[in-house]
Amino acid sequence: MKKILLSLLFLNSIVCFSQKNFTTDEFNSITNNGEKWKKDIKFFMYGKYTKEDSLTVVKTINEFNDLIEIITLKLVSDIDSSNSVIYFLSDSEYIKLYPSSESGVRNSIGLTSKYFVFKDIVKSRVHIDIIECTKYHCTSSTIIHEMFHLLGFRHIDGEKNSILKGHTEVLTEKDKEMISYLYKQ
Repeated sequence: MKKILLSLLFLNSIVCFSQKNFTTDEFNSITNNGEKWKKDIKFFMYGKYTKEDSLTVVKTINEFNDLIEIITLKLVSDIDSSNSVIYFLSDSEYIKLYPSSESGVRNSIGLTSKYFVFKDIVKSRVHIDIIECTKYHCTSSTIIHEMFHLLGFRHIDGEKNSILKGHTEVLTEKDKEMISYLYKQ
C-alpha cells in the first residue's frame, strides 16, 4: 500500500508540476492569473508594413499555432472580421487614431492593448512604431515581443530567459512552455 501511495504522489507531482522552466507563482504573475483568449485570434495588418514584416507575423502565427491547443491564430484580409489589429505606423499616426494612447505610445517601439471580458481577452491592438523600429533595426523582434504580449503575457520583475526580456526573434524553451501551458486543453 505504501508503494502505491508513493507512486500516486510521484505521478501526481509530475502531472501538476511538469513545467520545468517557470514556477506557478511566476506563471500566475506573468499571465495575471491566467488571462487568455478563449476564441480564435484573427489578425489584420494595417499601415506601412513591409513584406519582411508580414512574413514575421505569419511565421510567429505559425509558431504560436504549433504550441496552442484551444484556439487558432490566423490572418484575415478585412479589418471588420478581425479581433486583433497590428498597426505599423509612426507614433503621431497611431495617436491620431487613438488619442487616449498618447502617453503610452511616446518613446516606445511597440505597444499592445488588450480588452477583456472578465479574464478572457476578446480584442487587442498592437502598435509597431515604424520610425523607431527602422532606426534601431528591431521590427521583427518587436513584432514577436508584442504578439507574445497579445497572447496574455506581461512583464514581471526579475523575468529571466523570456522573449519579454530582450530583443530576440527566437522563442526560448521557457516561452514555448508558457504558451503551451496557458493554451492547453
